[in-house]
Amino acid sequence: MAASCQRGTDTPATASPTHPAASAVQQAVRLRAADAGAAVQLMVGQTLRVELDTSPASGYAWELDGDLPPGLSIETDPGAGPLQSKMPGPAAGTHQIWNFRATRPGRVRLRFLYRRAWERADQAARSAAFEVGVRPQS
Repeated sequence: MAASCQRGTDTPATASPTHPAASAVQQAVRLRAADAGAAVQLMVGQTLRVELDTSPASGYAWELDGDLPPGLSIETDPGAGPLQSKMPGPAAGTHQIWNFRATRPGRVRLRFLYRRAWERADQAARSAAFEVGVRPQS
């Protein structure tokens, strides 16, 4: 398996290739706040999906702390579209989703802060960090 800590995978609807490395690259590794501190292994070309629960009515939102680390590219940023609701109704819980693609071998740290836009980073209500290792395709 391509990840040492893998909460879930998103498998494409296409047929599986015969080469094991190509198959691993097609599987997205999914992480949630409960996985904070997890060490994840990806292959170059593989997608990392980070899903963090939020409550927009509270004024809090998750954000990537600092710049995007080298070795990852961002494919989906929750600031670019509406939050996804898990259940209908005014009290519906939502989550923010980031999709990253591993672009080169190395180790990076992704850290997210849960805070209100007007608060400083050191005033964040919560944080979640993930250690990401990227290895070349074999």
